[in-house]
Amino acid sequence: MNRELIPLAEELGVETARHYNSNNRSQDVRCLYLMPDGRRCAAGRMMTDEGVARAANNNGSVYVLREELGREGFLSIFQEKWRPLMADEGGMALVRSIQGLHDVGRNWTPDGLSADSGVSKVKLIGQTYGLSPEVINKILAP
Repeated sequence: MNRELIPLAEELGVETARHYNSNNRSQDVRCLYLMPDGRRCAAGRMMTDEGVARAANNNGSVYVLREELGREGFLSIFQEKWRPLMADEGGMALVRSIQGLHDVGRNWTPDGLSADSGVSKVKLIGQTYGLSPEVINKILAP
């Protein structure tokens, strides 16, 4: 991942963990980016409303949309703030990892990240993508 994107990646990690530590996660269901009650998965929270609708109508495969829409069209389905991450292959890999953190039920308890699987996954993401120890601690904080 482009080193210049690390602060944005760290922000995404902290924001995602804080949001789901508030018991907002759609657990163990195929949410297709948007739940009936309006909650969104990790990737869905990064998208525009139109982007969520397009991804949901595409059976939940935002990455297939990347091929269908081309680079600029694909980036346009994300909120402007997150587009630099999605424009970078390493950034997109990080987003997939954070989505994976969200998707796996054993990574979470009703109170937030699980002490075993969730914590291990966060540490692995941090190590893989060069997130600072301070940010990893923020992600792990309840």
